[in-house]
Amino acid sequence: MFDGMRELTIIFMSTWKFALTFPIAVYSLNNLRDILIYTNLGGLLGVLFFALLSQQLIRFWDLRIRPRLVKRVPSRTVFNRKNRRFIKIKNRYGFPGIVILNPVLLSIPISTFLVIKFFGRKKRYLAWLILGQFAWSVIYAVFYLYIKNDLLQQ
Repeated sequence: MFDGMRELTIIFMSTWKFALTFPIAVYSLNNLRDILIYTNLGGLLGVLFFALLSQQLIRFWDLRIRPRLVKRVPSRTVFNRKNRRFIKIKNRYGFPGIVILNPVLLSIPISTFLVIKFFGRKKRYLAWLILGQFAWSVIYAVFYLYIKNDLLQQ
């Protein structure tokens, strides 16, 4: 079941970019159960790690960086392209949209940061992120296994 480096690579890759891990996982593992276990373990660890990291980065920004900037710059909110995109995602799609877009368009670090920043670090929000990631993992795994089996039969 656990050979070592191959599984650790899939777990590590799943913490960052969940959707791109599946072709590699399907190619190297060949077993739906193992694919789901290792990719979801990586996704779970990614959500938990980036939730802690995001909370610390937000706290550091609010306590250390922002007060220094406020002294120099008048209290005017600066909207750049990146900030506008985050606000647009939040306003247009809300929390359910972030959960659905998490492994598809967003990566686990970005979606976890958006949830922590805009909705707080509540266990139910993190649980929904993990649940959404699990649902997408089943879809991805079945899709790529179907494609692999279809290509091998030809």
